[in-house]
Amino acid sequence: MKKKYFALILGFCLMITNSFVFSEAIDINETTMDEIVNRAMVNNNLPGLEVILVQDGEVIFETALGESDIMRNQAMTLEQSVIQTGSISKVFTSYLLLQWMDRKNIGVVDPIEPYLPLNIKDKTSLDGLTFANVLTHTTGITTLKADSAVSESPITMYKPSFGVEAHEFFKSYKLKPVIEKDEFILLSNVNSLLAGVLIESISGLTYEKAMSDLLETTFGMDLSASMVAGETISNAQIIQNYSVSGGRHEPLGAFRTLYLPSDDFLTTADEISKFMTFMTGDRVSDEMRDAFFTRQVGSFSGRSYGMPKTQYGKYEVFIQDGGIPGSNSRLIFVPERNLSLFISYNSNQLGAREEITKAIFEEILPGYDSVTVHETYEAEALERFVGVFSPVNASMESIEKLTKIIHQVRVVENDQMLLIDKMEYAPVSETVFYNAKNNVYAEFKTDESGKLKALIIGNNVYTRASFFRSIYMEIGLLVFSAFFNLLAWIVLLTKWSNMRVNRIHDTPRVVLMLHTLVMTALLSFILLVSARYSLWDVIYGGSKGLAAIKVLGYVNALLIIPALMMFNRAKTDFRWSGAMNFVFRIQLILSVMLTIWLWLYNFI
Repeated sequence: MKKKYFALILGFCLMITNSFVFSEAIDINETTMDEIVNRAMVNNNLPGLEVILVQDGEVIFETALGESDIMRNQAMTLEQSVIQTGSISKVFTSYLLLQWMDRKNIGVVDPIEPYLPLNIKDKTSLDGLTFANVLTHTTGITTLKADSAVSESPITMYKPSFGVEAHEFFKSYKLKPVIEKDEFILLSNVNSLLAGVLIESISGLTYEKAMSDLLETTFGMDLSASMVAGETISNAQIIQNYSVSGGRHEPLGAFRTLYLPSDDFLTTADEISKFMTFMTGDRVSDEMRDAFFTRQVGSFSGRSYGMPKTQYGKYEVFIQDGGIPGSNSRLIFVPERNLSLFISYNSNQLGAREEITKAIFEEILPGYDSVTVHETYEAEALERFVGVFSPVNASMESIEKLTKIIHQVRVVENDQMLLIDKMEYAPVSETVFYNAKNNVYAEFKTDESGKLKALIIGNNVYTRASFFRSIYMEIGLLVFSAFFNLLAWIVLLTKWSNMRVNRIHDTPRVVLMLHTLVMTALLSFILLVSARYSLWDVIYGGSKGLAAIKVLGYVNALLIIPALMMFNRAKTDFRWSGAMNFVFRIQLILSVMLTIWLWLYNFI
């Protein structure tokens, strides 16, 4: 009798437990899903596409369409097409660190300093940081992507271990925080690198060995484990990445990241479905589920210990995007429905993953995109939020700093609303504004005195840019420099015969012409690089355009003093008119300002 009651009680407990883990099953119409995926592939001109849906530990839909390599006629397959998942690596690194922290009884509020190698401990920027800071990306340290990848195959070339690469990385950069720790989420590759270093220190294993063990023993991802371990893989082909423009598919070169914990985890769709089934099934521990889908920082958007958090209509979702030049992936978990979605395709079309996500969610989660209705809130003194804001997450130590200009947002007051990048945001509280069209919140953070500290939109943090650092001032400097450089050429071409000093000295006019020539080349390359600026150029360690700007910037700086000396001699000649003096004087002033600008943004 006692055994009978015990069995009933145990069954009741299991039923209660499962009611928290498992949710109402989603009814999948495979024909409709096939149509949705095919339409997305055609509309975005994708060479190949893979989609997997998992609920309650079971794959409920999967498909692979198109080609992984057009030239070789290789079909995209779930089992054999090797995906470079980019930043999805961060999810696995977080899991691995949490696992080893649990094994070694390390708390998330414990400081990381005792576990750092000697060559990193002297970084004062890491003082006082905890494991929670690293896991939730609240260290205040920006992402640093400069020189973080090379044009090599990730599976056929010799690769130094992560420990070797990490040693060189932390030796090269100061990693000075740009905002206070604990206060703001700043998604950063550096945090994942720190996580990798901590994993090696705590486990006593190389990152590759520790990750390989996790993939094989916990998730059953044997193929991925072998690739992480650097073993030779047969019957698997890495997907060819493409730049898609119009009807053309241009194959891009090979890509290999230097820092595995943050980027470029190699896997297949079939392998990553094993992780998805694990995380939505009954094998994942309550502690790990809590770490990934419950413990969060941030309000309207934010991060758990494992993944970034955002809002998709009425659902709270955890989403990690990743990609390399010409390939994109997305991994999503919807805890409320115990659902997971994975998307991967070999194209540079960033918008395709969002289009596919929304189309699938509209089909399987009816009403998911219902807009939140807020009561009208009468906010006061909206003018205090008006201004230009620059993104914080840009390395101050590399050319990445240029993104502080390129990705600025302008906030304007408009009839009891704010226009942020020309999108309407209505006040829902004193410092929070809501865009109903995209279901996005913008939150202004202030200090105790009410002074504005930051603007948060989604997972992006912005700070107010000074008038002299706004994009309009930056463009103005370049435009005026180009204008007066053109006037200098007009003077040189029309007055050349009268520009000898005291009728005999050629040196002043030759030096001024040389300075004008260098400025022309410098401004031309700045225009070229600005028009085609790509973060991938930074990641690969610069382009020929960036290299040319650096060389010309130094040459221009060296010519300023000789040009100034020659100008001071030339302007004493009676044949130099006031207009000629004015043109070259302003040109020299702008040349000095341009040199300072190049230095400020790490061009030189």
